[in-house]
Amino acid sequence: AFYRNPAEAIAKYIEELFEKELKRKLLPNQKQVADIFGVIPSGVSHHIKEVLDILEKSNNERVKKAVWVYKDIEGAIAEYIKESFQRDPERRKFPSSSEIAAEFGISQNSVFLRAHMEGVIKRLRIEKDVRIIEASERHENILEYMVKYVIDSFNQDSSRKELPLQKEIALKADCDGALVNYYWDRIIDRLMEIGNERVREATEKHKDVVKKS
Repeated sequence: AFYRNPAEAIAKYIEELFEKELKRKLLPNQKQVADIFGVIPSGVSHHIKEVLDILEKSNNERVKKAVWVYKDIEGAIAEYIKESFQRDPERRKFPSSSEIAAEFGISQNSVFLRAHMEGVIKRLRIEKDVRIIEASERHENILEYMVKYVIDSFNQDSSRKELPLQKEIALKADCDGALVNYYWDRIIDRLMEIGNERVREATEKHKDVVKKS
């Protein structure tokens, strides 16, 4: 069946996979498909465009959504964020990385998500909803918010000698912890440039602890 019509055979396999795995949200990768049919990955990639064309006409909404994510993950995330604002008139910030990951069945790894966010934000900046535009601008400048909070925490507490915890920064910067973790090294670098001696000492202390751990 594969060699008679590879694209149809692959599409049929994917359809059946989604029927068996009711929580599946992503298409299998090309190596997984190649292993199933006993061919090399290039034997699958050669037919991928035709496979996607077939799957886009699927009656299974999860399959069609998975194709959309495969072809344009930035567009899919942007649309999800836009819809989250439309559903909630009080919303002022983006869904968290864990919410986005759960929606699309993708890795919650902040580096993976962050790699796509620049493109997502470009799409959202042209929206007419002021809340979405403001949230996009805030997301672009989130590193500055994080650094500012750390500095403010020292300015407001003259006895402070240690950096705030990442979860505390996430709470005050109104973002999820994965994003703070993603930016952590850059936050540390920025804090080392600050003129506040207590901030620098606390940052040096933190770096020493990390080296020893």
